Amino acid sequence: MTRVYQRHRSVVLPVICYLAGISTGMLLNVMQSSTTVMIATQERDDSPAQHSAWVNNFKIYCDDPHKSNPGKQRSHQRSNTTASVPTEQEETMYMYSSADVQKMMKFKRTAEYKNASDEMRDAIAIENEEIRKIRAIRALTDDHVYSEVVTEIIPAHMLPRYAEEFLLFPTTRSMLRQSRTITGNSNRLQMYIRKLHSQQCTTVLFLGGSVTKGHKAGGFINSYPKFFCDWLNARYPCIVNGTIGTHRSKLTSSATHSSQEIVMNWPVVSGIESFDLVFLEFNINDAFISTNPHMLEDKGPISKTTEYTSGWYFEILLRRLLLLRKPDPVAIVTFNADYVGNEWADKSVAEWAKADTQINARKTLFRKNPEPVKAWISSLYEIPVFSASVWMLALHSKKGMKRQFMRDNPFSTDAWHWGADCCHPHREGHLILSLVLAYCFVDEEKYMMHFANEKSIYIEHDSTAFNEPTPKLRDPLYLSAEEDSIYVHNTIDMTQLDFTHPEGEEKWKNSILLKAGWSFYADNVEGNKYGLISNDASGETHLAIAIIGGKLGLIELSYIMSYENFGDALAWISNPDSNVIDLHHLCNSNFFFGTRQREDVDRLSGHWKEKASVPTVTILKQKITEGEQKILHICLLPRIETRPWKENKFKLLGVRVY
Repeated sequence: MTRVYQRHRSVVLPVICYLAGISTGMLLNVMQSSTTVMIATQERDDSPAQHSAWVNNFKIYCDDPHKSNPGKQRSHQRSNTTASVPTEQEETMYMYSSADVQKMMKFKRTAEYKNASDEMRDAIAIENEEIRKIRAIRALTDDHVYSEVVTEIIPAHMLPRYAEEFLLFPTTRSMLRQSRTITGNSNRLQMYIRKLHSQQCTTVLFLGGSVTKGHKAGGFINSYPKFFCDWLNARYPCIVNGTIGTHRSKLTSSATHSSQEIVMNWPVVSGIESFDLVFLEFNINDAFISTNPHMLEDKGPISKTTEYTSGWYFEILLRRLLLLRKPDPVAIVTFNADYVGNEWADKSVAEWAKADTQINARKTLFRKNPEPVKAWISSLYEIPVFSASVWMLALHSKKGMKRQFMRDNPFSTDAWHWGADCCHPHREGHLILSLVLAYCFVDEEKYMMHFANEKSIYIEHDSTAFNEPTPKLRDPLYLSAEEDSIYVHNTIDMTQLDFTHPEGEEKWKNSILLKAGWSFYADNVEGNKYGLISNDASGETHLAIAIIGGKLGLIELSYIMSYENFGDALAWISNPDSNVIDLHHLCNSNFFFGTRQREDVDRLSGHWKEKASVPTVTILKQKITEGEQKILHICLLPRIETRPWKENKFKLLGVRVY
């Protein structure tokens, strides 16, 4: 497709030479006249041979930059900003489009790419760089249209990123106004804004799942956490030792996708040396929490529902964060960025949907949308809530369910997500999510500055943010006194083996007594989702781990459940004097098969029907006394022949004993 820019040659050509003068990857035809510059990007296929052709045929024609006179720079439409040649740091603000990224990611998964030479891969990397630089040129040379609210909250040099043509749809003030769903107690948020005003460099922690990590948008570089921190650095420059510093973002490991997983793997948060602000974005993954093995009190039938279970873990998470000092009280925001789109899908427009999708959705309290529960709990703990989904879901579905999934509707769920995909926005959607965060921060800042001298009564103060005499938490909503003592205030010791940390093997390898057919590696394309994994169609693999009983005598296993390629395993314990080699025969015989109801054996199912891969937790039926030594055995069962795939994988994420 060819783009034509009506510009003065003296302005544009030096910019193109500056940005692309050292390029060797994209075929560019720059047709010059006194008033017109044309940049043509040819359609191409994704093969190594074609990539080689792009490199070999690359040509760019422009004037000698030393003879060019850029002259006066053009102003952007609807703003008083001026375009300028970006520095190396500023260039990174203009990244690939979602289509570019998805095309390249798709090619990188092909056999041709895997078999390509190092020189060919280098050529592909160069072509990637060309895409980025072309977008930088477009950002500098296009006439853009911005909504008024965008020009108010986005710094001038960042405006091209948020032009209406680069967003999924025009984002208005009335949309963004709805994003501040619960004001909450702003003491902590205002403490953080004062740090920004004093030019302190801060760290922002994002607790969330695949949406937070930019899955299917091109990764972190195209995600809302990256865009938000870019905005922080542009609007609130910070100083370190007299020089310009940066506000940093921090994400947790790939094994912490839900409130339940953060509670189970709390050291990934508590182990961070310092951070100032945390966003909790679990409106997708908490909808997939299927069990609550940690409850110590019978709370009746309602405790079996996803709404109650996600709320139970979310309350633990909030209470822990309110007590945390890193080193100051942390500003906490509940952020609802997205929703589970397939719960609103009609089977005629979502090819994977089962006939009973709508029936099952109506059987849940909020159509598997945890946002109302999160908002209610947050309000009682006075936690500010920012939400994109609160207005976006209404916008997407207001014309009916069929229109909600039609591509010609720019406000449809199908346009927001990747087709029938559950819940992953495009890069353009992540830009809107970052706008939501920026708007809510500016809104709070305006309030803080306008009413700086207005006093509040003592009851409005955040009693959890002060250490003297002690931080005061409200009484729990869901937790019993014992549960609060154990899971929030951490009054018991526990032993944890974490198989998700890429460098954690040194900490747990001495506990492994036998590892027959099990390996420690990452099984995803990005190479960052680690676990102890067995994959054998015949089963017969055996893992033996030494454990010591804790105060409650509980043994907790966390592992992955997925909709394809995963199988089941059995878990049981034996005495410490057992010969694990002798017991290995139990894994390759029929001794345990069909023993779902046995009291001394637990069956761990790694397969479920939901189109998602999520961690789950099982607490074994067998208990051990405090200080008692035992051996935990896990055996992979043979592949069930009726399952329509050849693989038979089981992925263990961790073991906790307490």
